[in-house]
Amino acid sequence: MLFPNLNVRGNIVFALKLKKVSPKIIKQKLEQITSLLNIVDLLERHPSTLSGGEQQRVALARALVTEPEVLLLDEPLSALDPCSKELFQQELKNIHQEIKTTTIHVTHDFNEAFIMADRVGIMHGGELVQAGRPEEVFQTPQSQFVAEFVGMENIYNGVAADNADGTNIRIGSVCLSAVTNLKGKVRVAIRPENIIISRECFPSSARNLLNARITKIVSQGPFIKLILDAGITFSALVTKHSLEEMNLEPGQNVYAIFRSTAVHVF
Repeated sequence: MLFPNLNVRGNIVFALKLKKVSPKIIKQKLEQITSLLNIVDLLERHPSTLSGGEQQRVALARALVTEPEVLLLDEPLSALDPCSKELFQQELKNIHQEIKTTTIHVTHDFNEAFIMADRVGIMHGGELVQAGRPEEVFQTPQSQFVAEFVGMENIYNGVAADNADGTNIRIGSVCLSAVTNLKGKVRVAIRPENIIISRECFPSSARNLLNARITKIVSQGPFIKLILDAGITFSALVTKHSLEEMNLEPGQNVYAIFRSTAVHVF
């Protein structure tokens, strides 16, 4: 949303001139913000000659130069390629640490929120359904929508009951050990990356050990998703190295191992 008829310098100082800020202060603010965003060498160029990442930096400079009490960013990284997006995420974090401006950042990418935010709020149907530290929302979602949004994937209906060793949750024919105070009908979610896959049954302090059959193997870049059948269908993640080392193939039987604390109950 840069003004196409103005160069970068004109775009950044536009609001300051409207506010009749003195030329001396404008110069100081311009130098400060362009140095912070590393766009000093772009000042005489027009928006049409800039890359997407450069345009975002200029737009951000134009907003920050007025020293707003709150900065509102509506999916500012959505149009960037993965490499530029990663760099800009870090730049935004550095800028926030430098100038301390309260920022509300809207995104559909939870990984982006997890990397950048001090606090996360999940919106659904116009309502704030959960808020907290990124780690808290990531690990302990309070609804199926939030669990799916943060990538839990393995989500089930179950019945929780006490036994001599703690709490067991029955999901169909499968019984899982969990750490929870909830009883009766519950929802259960397990992150795929919290499940260890082994060709052999080995001694472990983990309370959950399921004999499972690999039904499908799906490549996801640096990771491989295994779709498993252990009486319930669930997914687990392994590295390509682990896949090759264990020589995993569809139809093989493996052990799926995970701790009681990895079973989130809500």
